[in-house]
Amino acid sequence: MLKTASLLIGALALSQGAAGQSTAQLHRTPARAPIHAGTFHAASGQFIPADPTQQSTMGTGASGDVYSNNYYTAVFLDINGTSLVVDEGRIPSTSSPVSASPVSIAGTADSYRINNIQLGYATDSAGDGNARLTILAEYDSCTIPDLTPGTPLLDVTISGLPGTITPGQVTPYTFDVDMTGFEFCMPADGDGKYDDGEVDRFGFGLLMSADAGSMIGPLIGARPGSLAPTGDGTIFQNPGSAGSGLGTLDQWFELSLTGGGTNCFNEGGYNPATGNPAFGSFWLVLGSDLGFDCSGCAGRIDDAFEDNDDCTSAVPLAAPSVNSGLVATKTDEDWYAIDIPAGMTLTANALFSNAQADLDLFLVSDDCTVLYDSSETVSDSETVSYANCTSSPITVHLGVQVYFYGYGECRDYDLDLALSLPCPDDPLAGNDSCATAFPLSTGQTINLVVNCIAPSDYFRLSLIPGETLNVSMALDPTEADLDLLLFADNADCDDLAGFIDGSFNAGATESIVYTNQSGLPQTYVLRVNTFTFQPGETCANYVLNYSIGASTELGSNFCSAAPNSSGVGAHIFGTGSDLVADNAFTLNAEYLPNNSSGYFFVSQGSTFVPNIGASAGNLCIGGGPVGRFLANVVNTGSGTSVSAPTDLTMWPQPTGVVAVVAGESYNFQYWFRDVTSGSVSNFSDALSVTFE
Repeated sequence: MLKTASLLIGALALSQGAAGQSTAQLHRTPARAPIHAGTFHAASGQFIPADPTQQSTMGTGASGDVYSNNYYTAVFLDINGTSLVVDEGRIPSTSSPVSASPVSIAGTADSYRINNIQLGYATDSAGDGNARLTILAEYDSCTIPDLTPGTPLLDVTISGLPGTITPGQVTPYTFDVDMTGFEFCMPADGDGKYDDGEVDRFGFGLLMSADAGSMIGPLIGARPGSLAPTGDGTIFQNPGSAGSGLGTLDQWFELSLTGGGTNCFNEGGYNPATGNPAFGSFWLVLGSDLGFDCSGCAGRIDDAFEDNDDCTSAVPLAAPSVNSGLVATKTDEDWYAIDIPAGMTLTANALFSNAQADLDLFLVSDDCTVLYDSSETVSDSETVSYANCTSSPITVHLGVQVYFYGYGECRDYDLDLALSLPCPDDPLAGNDSCATAFPLSTGQTINLVVNCIAPSDYFRLSLIPGETLNVSMALDPTEADLDLLLFADNADCDDLAGFIDGSFNAGATESIVYTNQSGLPQTYVLRVNTFTFQPGETCANYVLNYSIGASTELGSNFCSAAPNSSGVGAHIFGTGSDLVADNAFTLNAEYLPNNSSGYFFVSQGSTFVPNIGASAGNLCIGGGPVGRFLANVVNTGSGTSVSAPTDLTMWPQPTGVVAVVAGESYNFQYWFRDVTSGSVSNFSDALSVTFE
């Protein structure tokens, strides 16, 4: 591109040799086709006259013509040093609508590399003339153009335009501008997409000068047909037909170089029957290299999300989505506003080739004040992520920047936005509060997870008098710092008043050892708590190892228990003393359902009757008198274990009570209510104790 100083400054320079010219006027030229004068080469600045036997192929329906406004009306506008004139036209993008009236067609690309231009003019000057052509990507008809340096797509000064071939008479000409080496990419529909037909036009400005007192100016075209312009494919006219000029209006803008006044000229329409008056448009044909990909950095064509050049002007972008054809430069950052649903993690991947330029990503808060994540590597892609660990959607802003101190100026990239859960929950999902604590089995429990949405897990434990729990946790401290806390399973659960013990290390292990010294069965709640996640982490994996150091258990067990609704079989055991003289024997049962009532019973015989009385369990004792400790009916409440002290001097039997005698053996079992599918009760395993 030949970008120079302001067009207005150049306009004044061109007008110095034409002082005193009157306001621009329409002039008739001889009713003959214009002569092809030759080609101006932008690279060399030289005008090469045409071979008289050759004519330009531009504007004749060639496949590379993307805009043709070249219908000859034998009329030109004299602007010799007096005026800057600006006309408009439209090159349709792929999003342009298709209709018959007003005529509109769809293009084959959203931007085109212009490699050749044709202009038409007429002059009666004896000497050579000069012109200055400026092309704007977007232009609203009959308005003052934005000619700030750097804004026009093209700003080229053309010299050596031939004068008249017949002294004293006007000669009409066409000439080509060969842009080889200075090709430029031109967005279709002004910015690469169709908006509403009003702001989709490009603009082109012309200044022309020749000998003082002579005339020179652009040829004015006409509209041949009631609904022209017409077109198909990329040739925006019917191949072989006269030009039309899609999107060109019957008017042009004029700025007086002598007085500074502005005008909007409107010719009032074209009469196809009489050919009079002329249509208000200037001769222009634009040729394109249709095989060139003009998107992105190659053509300096920005993407469709502009102008999103800073955090406060971020444009909304949906997630999940894949967005291609994006462009960022060192002086033109890209910023996007992205909504993250509650409980979801956003991952943004910028995909590009580092050989062209290096990109960096920045993820910040909606108010642009807090940096959440950044990626500033030298690889071919950058990735940032952020988890919305709240109960409401949030908005974050994503910035894409070309590394300022790197070698590249511009970078094409694709942006992949994905949403996911912070991490999959573990098999015990739902134990995120004290009320939903899950019964923890002895042994090792693996594949446990906490995340930023549910940063704590809860487990319920049971101990009889004298038992000791031993819980250890293995974790990865590079993911998070996790702690263990033990609470009473009562109204103070998970509260400072109910806190019993804890482990608050900063390493890879935590452990708690605690003994029930209350003299009664107790249940507890173990909390795995996230103290903090490491930067960029939203999940932490851990393993629990749980064992119970038994108190002095008496007797031996026999006869397996069927599983109950807690998932395991109930276990019966005795504690205290088996000495008759001590009279301190207690019956215990554990691994029971919550809120389950039951009682212990005793017999000196054994049996095996499965599913007795439609229960789900096995009756293991009997074959003789069976006594029931009905005075000691117990309930687990929110726990999973029960205990019942006994009086060895008042042992229940069907005929009354008896006293236990040293040397006697008794068998025990626990019966309890358990609402499960097809059953309402169950039994523990059995216990045999010989008293001394």
